[in-house]
Amino acid sequence: AGRKAGGTFISNHRMKSTRTLSLLAAIVAFLCLATDGASSVVETFDIASFLDGAYGNLTAPYFGARPPRNELKLHRRGWSACSRCGGAERLGAIFPTSTKLSEIAEDEAAELVDAVRAHGIVVIPGQNLTRAEQVEFTSRLGEVVVLPSSFEGKDPEPFHPAIQRITNFWANGTWKGPDAKLGAYWHQDGQFWVRPGHNVFSVLHAQKTPPAGGETGFADLRAALATLSRPLVERASRASIECSVRDIADFAGGTEDDLASFPDARHPILDAHSMDGGP
Repeated sequence: AGRKAGGTFISNHRMKSTRTLSLLAAIVAFLCLATDGASSVVETFDIASFLDGAYGNLTAPYFGARPPRNELKLHRRGWSACSRCGGAERLGAIFPTSTKLSEIAEDEAAELVDAVRAHGIVVIPGQNLTRAEQVEFTSRLGEVVVLPSSFEGKDPEPFHPAIQRITNFWANGTWKGPDAKLGAYWHQDGQFWVRPGHNVFSVLHAQKTPPAGGETGFADLRAALATLSRPLVERASRASIECSVRDIADFAGGTEDDLASFPDARHPILDAHSMDGGP
């Protein structure tokens, strides 16, 4: 079957959960380290400054993020029927471009990176990229991340190790069955890398999707922080999380050498955003 023109989603600084995809659903995703010139503004969350209001306006729609260079419309199909969309006010900005993304110029790429920083998730409609074009597009945003081949399980993307397949069809087009799933749990991409390697963008390109169901859900961590009471913020500021590739179900087939190349990572629960210094 021919590919449908799919939208491209880019996300940063959020948690996501991908449900089992149904029908002819296929989403390709890979990771890209952000190397925008505004990166590494602040690397430490200052709890005293936060409680004193130094982080600015933490209310909707940006929840502490610096607004984007240019105001963008938001993708809101099905929004009125969503019962769990509170706290997602900034997510899903539409980035209009007539340029094929694999040919995006440096200045427009910088504007796109800034939009992702401000909105967390950006939707780019009307794109139909080949695998090579998706990798080229990602390289224009930052350093392309390639995971070890043993982490790809039995379904690597042929000829393109930078791409992770999130689909219920094998690369040869045969169906994996009704129980196929990948990343079907809440997680933050890149959390198993030690600092600053955990600062990543995820580029997802939908090629074949069902008419309904199989969505990827996103939660805005900046919005979540804005809802916490002062005692909870103070408690969270003293907490951290330890992440290990050995605890990730999707990497269960990793070889010992590949697993050992990723030391356990520890991250503070509350952290400053690496690109704008906000929470």
